[in-house]
Amino acid sequence: MSGSYLVLQFRTDSGGVDVLVCDTRTGTEIWRTSLRLDADEIARSPMALSDEHLYVASDALRALRLADGKEVWKYKGTNVASYGAATLKDGVIYAVEGAGARALVAVSAATGKLLWREKDPVQSGAELKVAPTVGDRYVYKHSAAGLRAIDLRTHETVWLHKESLDRFAALISERRLIGVGEGRITALPVTDTP
Repeated sequence: MSGSYLVLQFRTDSGGVDVLVCDTRTGTEIWRTSLRLDADEIARSPMALSDEHLYVASDALRALRLADGKEVWKYKGTNVASYGAATLKDGVIYAVEGAGARALVAVSAATGKLLWREKDPVQSGAELKVAPTVGDRYVYKHSAAGLRAIDLRTHETVWLHKESLDRFAALISERRLIGVGEGRITALPVTDTP
């Protein structure tokens, strides 16, 4: 939910994904669209929402206006076939490229302009269903090798925690990053090293 909009994402009978936006006061449908995604691609990731926009990651990163569903901007990097689930924090959209080294990108939520791209990304087979988690100092990215912490200032990987985790939440007030995977929960300190 975002302001006066209820945003629902659901699997269609054909296995695709639709978004339905309703007015929270009346329950009236405002708009509905197909995201042209396979439902399995986004099954575990929450939607990235602001008060005005829904941010969609598919073959490109897009901002759709909540009021009418119109595309406000579109970002597509060079030689990138798709993007993983997106995260919004402090006016920035974070997502992982779905090709090549699968670098993390940071895009302005207001304009769709690239702010930065992860420096020297490691060919990691990053899990695209897991949205990046953004803390105060690092953005955390899931990869086949484990959890990477990428410095928000230098845009470089600072550390790698080698454990198979597939869902994350940052508890910044507690200075912890909680990871879940393979039947266990792991709490990592949000510091320079795990």
